[in-house]
Amino acid sequence: MEKIVSIPDGKIRDYVDGKLRNDTAEEYVRQTIERRLVDEHRYPKTQIAIEFTLQNGSKRPRADIVVFEKNAEHVQTAVKIIVECKQSKINPSAAKDGIEQLKSYMSLCVNCEWGMWTNSIQRFVFHKVEDKATRRANASSRNITTFPPPRAVSPRLTAPPAQV
Repeated sequence: MEKIVSIPDGKIRDYVDGKLRNDTAEEYVRQTIERRLVDEHRYPKTQIAIEFTLQNGSKRPRADIVVFEKNAEHVQTAVKIIVECKQSKINPSAAKDGIEQLKSYMSLCVNCEWGMWTNSIQRFVFHKVEDKATRRANASSRNITTFPPPRAVSPRLTAPPAQV
């Protein structure tokens, strides 16, 4: 017999973790990205965390979506991708909720390679690279429209394909 689940008014069930979330414009953006990560990019749900808490001194900001290295513990040092989702009326240059927020989150995660900021209308993808001269990481966007599937993020993420 199939189990029937009732979802209260004003709530939606999260695609990745199954938790009930408030039914907001921002949440619809996040659910779309979650589905794309799983269905199109083929990240397993077990490799993704929603509203992941980051440590930043005494502050504890939460990243909307993070993707971890394959088979890694869900800890800040294992974060490879961070996605920040906003409702469509949020401008990417907004100081508090814009692209700088994403870049600050990426800087907190030493192994984070990719980040994406979206408000469903605009999407900015950043690849973090280290400046060899200064040994400092910098997140830059060069007309990147999406991040790579699991295999391309890091050679450690997935084993090589089995030879048939």
